[in-house]
Amino acid sequence: DVVAARYTDRAGTSTETTFVSVSKGADGTIAPFSKTYGDAEIAARTQFSLAEAYLEMAKRHRSLGQIETADQEYAAAKQMLSSVMNAFPDPETRAHAEFLLGNLTLEEAKAAPDAAARETLLRSALARFMSVTGSYPDTLHASKAQFATAMVYEALGEPEIAAQDYVKLAYKYPDSEYLAKAMARLGTFFLMRAAAIEKKAAPYLERVETDPEAKFQSEKLREEAIVEYLKTAKIFGRLHERFPSHELAGPAGLQSGEAYMRAGQTQRALDTFLKVSRDQAYDGPKIRARAMYWAGTCYQKLRQPMAAFSIYKRLTYDFPESDWAKNAIGQLSQPGLADLESKLELERLEAQQE
Repeated sequence: DVVAARYTDRAGTSTETTFVSVSKGADGTIAPFSKTYGDAEIAARTQFSLAEAYLEMAKRHRSLGQIETADQEYAAAKQMLSSVMNAFPDPETRAHAEFLLGNLTLEEAKAAPDAAARETLLRSALARFMSVTGSYPDTLHASKAQFATAMVYEALGEPEIAAQDYVKLAYKYPDSEYLAKAMARLGTFFLMRAAAIEKKAAPYLERVETDPEAKFQSEKLREEAIVEYLKTAKIFGRLHERFPSHELAGPAGLQSGEAYMRAGQTQRALDTFLKVSRDQAYDGPKIRARAMYWAGTCYQKLRQPMAAFSIYKRLTYDFPESDWAKNAIGQLSQPGLADLESKLELERLEAQQE
């Protein structure tokens, strides 16, 4: 871009216009502390804002492939946060600085050249976050750091420890803004455990007809999987009930119902799906339609064909363009429900003739 400038004095005399070119991505000099603040809190907030700005610029430049520029901005953010920690020793400020330094290190880990460097940076970020939760547990950023700690453990491939840290968040910071997300991550952890157990059982299932030991092992693993599915269902169910307006509430209700289905608890699954399908706040084609379809499946398993027929039909009327409506049409074409529809249509015609 180009900036044009000129000076006009009180008498109306103007200088010649001077044009200054501004190059995209120019490496200009920034002097943010030319002013001395009398209020320490304002000074600290200013430095935090600048450090966060450097961090966001670094993310952007890294995404554009401008690695050298990004590295300079990461270095500037680190230097600024280090100076904040030295100048302002109060717990809130230090916790904030440690948390931002942890986030900064996480960003560096994403661009690490190899697995070893990535792990080193992840563990460095982990140390920062744990410093916040350990040294400043009552500060504003403590719950954020607790959630970040669990996420880093996931990134390190240590889901068991991550799950423990999500649980810690729930009982240490029950009012945390990250609690719903933590519950979703924890529910997903148990869902993955259940899926892993079922995968382990698959080879035994192939031999149950001829091998008594395989039958015993498959049944044992099935029981273990059910336990994990029930944990999944209960965690997602609590999320759904406790945070009804959260963006994760609808998906959590679906996950809860589907986990109950996999555990063989069809009635509880049905109750959950019906609750989700009736909530007008949820996305129709993606969430409510899916809940209606699975509710129909549950009705079929519970040998309630009329209820299944009714909800499948309503799904095709309410959300005809959804994939779940197409699935419902497929179910309605099956012999049992197709015969029921023919019977109902015949009764309707006879009633009209009367």
